[in-house]
Amino acid sequence: MKTFDSWQRIPLILLLVLMAACLPESQPPEQSREQTSVVKDYERAEKFLDPNTSELIYDAVLNQYWQDDESLIYQKS
Repeated sequence: MKTFDSWQRIPLILLLVLMAACLPESQPPEQSREQTSVVKDYERAEKFLDPNTSELIYDAVLNQYWQDDESLIYQKS
């Protein structure tokens, strides 16, 4: 029967530690709920962006159309 001394176990332990360090960390359900609420907050904030900033923006492109001859026609504010 072959016995292992402590020096032979070190590479195995290092390999296991390295593999454990490379595993993706799991997200707790609370964190995924927080991310969902953050996304909803940003979507809600986007609704207020255009009415509050439209007076601050000049020469914005309102419409754009590609023609058959590959020219671009656009309408500015």
